[in-house]
Amino acid sequence: PVGKRVRGKVMSLTDYGAFVELEPGVEGLIHVSEMSWTKKIKHPSKMLEMGAEIECQVLEVDARSKRISLGLKQLEPDPWMVFTDKYKPGDKVVGKVRSLTDYGVFVGIEDGVDGMVHKSDISWTQRVNHPSELFQKDDKVEAVILNINHDEKKVSLGIKQLEPDPWSTVDHKYPVGSRHDGKVRNLTAFGAFIELEEGIDGLVHISDLSWTRRVQHPSEIMKKGDKVPVIVLHVDAENRKISLGHKQVLDDPWPMYHERFRVGNEKNGRIVRMLDRGVVVDLESEVEGFVPLNQLGKKDLEKPDEAFKAGDILNLRVIEFDPTNRRIVLSVDAFFKDKDRSELEKFLAAHPTIPTTVAEVADLPAAKADEAEAVAEDTAIVDAPEPALDEPAEGEVS
Repeated sequence: PVGKRVRGKVMSLTDYGAFVELEPGVEGLIHVSEMSWTKKIKHPSKMLEMGAEIECQVLEVDARSKRISLGLKQLEPDPWMVFTDKYKPGDKVVGKVRSLTDYGVFVGIEDGVDGMVHKSDISWTQRVNHPSELFQKDDKVEAVILNINHDEKKVSLGIKQLEPDPWSTVDHKYPVGSRHDGKVRNLTAFGAFIELEEGIDGLVHISDLSWTRRVQHPSEIMKKGDKVPVIVLHVDAENRKISLGHKQVLDDPWPMYHERFRVGNEKNGRIVRMLDRGVVVDLESEVEGFVPLNQLGKKDLEKPDEAFKAGDILNLRVIEFDPTNRRIVLSVDAFFKDKDRSELEKFLAAHPTIPTTVAEVADLPAAKADEAEAVAEDTAIVDAPEPALDEPAEGEVS
């Protein structure tokens, strides 16, 4: 009968199992999958010998086909059943590392039952590229059972769950408005990632790096590894995001600029960036202003670099101050409007126009450059009209 323990003699071994004689003329088959709970048997000879007297258990009897299925492993309790009777999700277990893969660590919990710690469940704070960075085979580890899949007989384990999630306390540890010192961990085109503590990063958006500069890339303000002060602007613990501000460490200076940069004030500006539509200038090493192309004092310019270069100092007059949009627009033309003619001529002599040739623009072969220049001379180029001083050209400032 099914379930009965019987004795027999091993009569033959095949790739798929062992035939056992139970009595003269009656044989049963022990399939390789029924030989061990814990080992993967590649061939029955690893477990049994020809002629050996063994004990086994009847699994199935098919009277019609006169086949008897036997089992060897059923003489011992199923380790999976022992495990599920003993443990449940949330229980802590201790085991040895059996193997390491790219995606996690396999840990032996009980004889015949392994659990897997996915690499994302190893640490709340460390960025684990490969489990071998932290573990090696036979290491003793403690873990928490996260899930037991009875159908697939799989156990999910977690190591980081032995400790509280640090993100669960960020609202209290990093309240909005609080100031902290952090380490620049990474720079991107849109901002800087600042490490507040191991595993807790915040983002300073590029627009929150400076009150006075229109930053093109965070590397203009800070570099990787720098320790910088920041203010917490927003905390989203659920999505593990913290928004930080660097410029907010200081008060917004724009309300104080009204007197210093009122329309009509004269300033010196150093060119720091060349644009097709004008130049960005540094004013008193504190704030940037914009000088439109048609306010650079040169009527024949197509591009600023035809007469100017980064580092040039310009005499300027403020023609627009817009604190709401944080913009200061300045003009060379307005500066020289009421100055002696000799001063303007001195300026023009210092900045002669070197026009961009068609060959340079189109990267034409030198042999065709003259022909291209001749065509260009016949082409009428209309300059943009100058803005009135009370209606300055649109510019920008950061």
